[in-house]
Amino acid sequence: MTSDSDATALCRLFKHARRAVVFTGAWISTESGDPGFPRPVRGLDADAPIYFDDFLASEEARRETSRRSLAMEDTFAARVSDKPEF
Repeated sequence: MTSDSDATALCRLFKHARRAVVFTGAWISTESGDPGFPRPVRGLDADAPIYFDDFLASEEARRETSRRSLAMEDTFAARVSDKPEF
């Protein structure tokens, strides 16, 4: 665990930085209530790739591909609209 002085120093760095980039691990979002990974979705693992043969053979796989694509577009649009001007 970090000490208060480490946290204070980190806060000072962010406060005086013009820009900051933070790299986090895959599970960082679980603290905010995101259920994390993997997420099962209607029998498909939400993070598993959908291979072309599976896409052709399964209507469920095609629907999941479309759902993922639309969700990605919505997420991207929301993030782009929230970006501050630099």
